[in-house]
Amino acid sequence: MKKHIMILAVIVCCLSLFGCGDSQEQEPVSEIAVTTSPTPEAAEEPEVDNSEIRIQKQREESIPYQLLGNLESSKEIKSGDGSKHIGYNGYVKANKSDFMALSYKEIQELNAYIEGLGEKENYFTIVFEDGTGIVYAGCSALFPDYGKISGDYEYVITDSYGIISDTGSYFVLLDDNDQPITEDTNPFGVNGIQ
Repeated sequence: MKKHIMILAVIVCCLSLFGCGDSQEQEPVSEIAVTTSPTPEAAEEPEVDNSEIRIQKQREESIPYQLLGNLESSKEIKSGDGSKHIGYNGYVKANKSDFMALSYKEIQELNAYIEGLGEKENYFTIVFEDGTGIVYAGCSALFPDYGKISGDYEYVITDSYGIISDTGSYFVLLDDNDQPITEDTNPFGVNGIQ
């Protein structure tokens, strides 16, 4: 009886190894050689959780991640006198033209990713090469702020040009009166950002 259980355990382990991995076609297994020895019962191996690896691979293959590069850059936030640690702000430096080429869906994916950083970041900034950027206060994509970015390490808005709004099919920049800055309904980038 123990011999049959041992054989089944080995077969299950072998099948689980062949069942995991990438989706490339593999040669079918025609025969599995099983050897047994009169050793004590083998200790069960812990299951390997590949979900984190799969999520990281999907993230790296996504267009927003490739475009913006390392989204995990963080800087420590200190109190005004520099004596207390308040938290961290995440940021990434990106080309504005590349960001503006993102589709509506890709910006939604990017926003979802940034919102996921909220557990460890107080806010997140996309810094563009022209000194402007988008700040996600509290890492929330509800109303990101677009404007001139401070040149210091905090990357905060010093002059707001408007709030970015999701209309359900495109993104648009709103003025102080919550009115669209432009009538454009382009499904790429954020309408109103120059």
